[in-house]
Amino acid sequence: MYMKLFVLFGLGALLFYTTFAKFCKNIPGDVGWPSISAFNYLNTSVDGQLIAAKPLAAPCHLKSSTLNSSTYYSFNAAQCRYISERWGGTELHETDPTSVQSINNNNDSCLPAQYASPSSPCSLAGLPVYVINATNDKQVERGVAFAYKHNIRMVIKNTGHDYLGKSAGGNALSIWVHYMNSISYTPVYVPKHSSSCCEANYSGPAMILGPGVRAREIYAAADKHGVVIVRSLLHY
Repeated sequence: MYMKLFVLFGLGALLFYTTFAKFCKNIPGDVGWPSISAFNYLNTSVDGQLIAAKPLAAPCHLKSSTLNSSTYYSFNAAQCRYISERWGGTELHETDPTSVQSINNNNDSCLPAQYASPSSPCSLAGLPVYVINATNDKQVERGVAFAYKHNIRMVIKNTGHDYLGKSAGGNALSIWVHYMNSISYTPVYVPKHSSSCCEANYSGPAMILGPGVRAREIYAAADKHGVVIVRSLLHY
């Protein structure tokens, strides 16, 4: 009786694993996590734009650990002071490939001097492992394809101020679109495809924006052309 229950339990566990394992993403240490050679190939395919992530506040710590258990010693008093003085602003995080402004989403895993001592832990926990500094559509496409092929988590970061934390992701491949910031203006926009939807049938002034464009940059461009842009009151 006990043997039958044990076998049934084992079969149930195996069925559960095989059913749901395909929905789980690979993380560092898993058999399915991409090899170094795979990441090197990805780096080549995105024109050398792949970055090994590093916590922004690492210079404020005597010893920082990466997710693959290796360590690097990176304390630098001058860099730490620079980071700490600007930590509460937006520009520092916007221009860093890894950091996000809502740091609670990565469990405050690496904080600057005003919040943590140099001997306190610092890690990439809650942050991506690799970042593609995308500057064109091709690099974005290849990053998405790589994440899909290897079943790893993928996130998108432009400025990093998503209060729900969707621009950060532990064990992820991040596609950073900060420098895809083109702005073009057309006085008469005509949609390529007709539709019963009124938005799709709109015809008139329009601006075509890259995903990394910030609101203040849109304002400047709109003012140049004598038009008005309506946005939400969140970020500038």
